[in-house]
Amino acid sequence: MRKLYLFCICTLLLSTSSFAQTPAENLEKGVEIYNAMKTYVGGLTASTITTDNISDVKLRLDKGVTLLDQVLRYGNADEINVARYFKYNFLSEYAFALGMKGDQKSAHTVYSSIAEQMAAYTSSDFPLRYTYFGKNFVIKWDDYAPSQAEFLSGYAETSYNNGAYQDAANYGRKGLNHSHATGWLKYVALHKILDVYTKAPQYV
Repeated sequence: MRKLYLFCICTLLLSTSSFAQTPAENLEKGVEIYNAMKTYVGGLTASTITTDNISDVKLRLDKGVTLLDQVLRYGNADEINVARYFKYNFLSEYAFALGMKGDQKSAHTVYSSIAEQMAAYTSSDFPLRYTYFGKNFVIKWDDYAPSQAEFLSGYAETSYNNGAYQDAANYGRKGLNHSHATGWLKYVALHKILDVYTKAPQYV
């Protein structure tokens, strides 16, 4: 009985050890996991990605977001802003991997959970500052804006593909008018708007 009691105590300590860190330490580890996940997803292709890859990405997502949620709960204002930013980007990378695998429905569900927040960022929300392994880092608007433009056009496309025509039209317009959108992103956004107009003109 005593051995069982000690085992339960040790298990509890191990399971909660990740939460015994400071918000700064949790943020640092969360960002480290995100950077590794982004590199990992960047090395995958539609022709090579497997179910095991998706499971690996999901595991990284869960570990990273768990740490960032602790920062959102206990961190200061600057730490919370940075943690929120990376949490949204964690989910965006996961959705991208799902889409690459061909699971458009799941990808759209994840994208939809962060679309409003990803689109809401403006230059006034930046810079974001944080410390990463002893070095000070700054995320500027110009660092994020191209990713936002890509997200808007991409979300317009996945919305159309999943029959969410109102979102396809709305985010297509946002993508088309984004100051950092490339010619290709504007092309995608415009064609999604035209696709909606052809299939469901009441939403344009």
